[in-house]
Amino acid sequence: MPSAAGHAEPCYAVTVTSTALDGALRDHASDLLESWSARFERSALRFRRDATATAYAQQAANLIEALTMAMSEGLEALRPGSDLTRELERACAFLGSQFSGTSSSGFDVAAFLLALRDAVLEYAGEHDAPRVREIFEWLGIVALDAFASGGLQSLRERTTEELEAGTPIVELLPKVPVVIFVGGPTAATMDALLSRGLMLSIGTSSACLLLDVTGLCESSLRQFPKTFAAFVAREVPASIELLLVGAPHSVCMLCREALGLQGRKLTDVERIDAAITYALGRNGYAIVHRD
Repeated sequence: MPSAAGHAEPCYAVTVTSTALDGALRDHASDLLESWSARFERSALRFRRDATATAYAQQAANLIEALTMAMSEGLEALRPGSDLTRELERACAFLGSQFSGTSSSGFDVAAFLLALRDAVLEYAGEHDAPRVREIFEWLGIVALDAFASGGLQSLRERTTEELEAGTPIVELLPKVPVVIFVGGPTAATMDALLSRGLMLSIGTSSACLLLDVTGLCESSLRQFPKTFAAFVAREVPASIELLLVGAPHSVCMLCREALGLQGRKLTDVERIDAAITYALGRNGYAIVHRD
């Protein structure tokens, strides 16, 4: 309204107290979501811009609702790891995991939460602004940690699938089946490979199965004896002899003990050529040595 002197009266922004901030967010949820969407779309942190605000609008709405509920007892009651912030932290962790399953980067995760933080700050008073920033700093860490963990888990799963599909399980010579372990397969993957090797041995009517562990990394090699023990206790016919190739002495001893419990002996050799010669002999092939 103009004053009597003809000058416009100053306009002041409404200051929202911390006890009323949750109400303001609840009353203006749609406006808050719209503000977040605009800020996210134009965020300078987003380089590739594969993720759109529309695709993540529901997640933003869920976070706004969780934040509103968490603020019901005031900003001062919000502490990392507290009961009030548990659902909010869970929602941010879920958000980070969702981003990790796409082509998005950690910059997109940060852009999402910073855009929401700035939208919330529109309704926060000057006194509450530092606390809001502190809360979102923690939520950003939670989301980015989940993003990184999800990416690592996805990588492990992809590596496991590739090792299970690509590990050589072949018949080197007639009735000489071999499993050539490589890399760092998990215990479950090694067990699956052992079972596939056994099926090949049975399918070729071989009297033995070669297990070459030369290419295993140290961590998988340490797990091998336990996996081997479970495997032989479960399904290996006594008619099939197992040949362990290239295993350290400690691994051989543990595998020998596992077979000993089944009343059987383990044959171990250092080199694959020696194992092939042995397997050919076990399957009735005459080995002719020429000078």
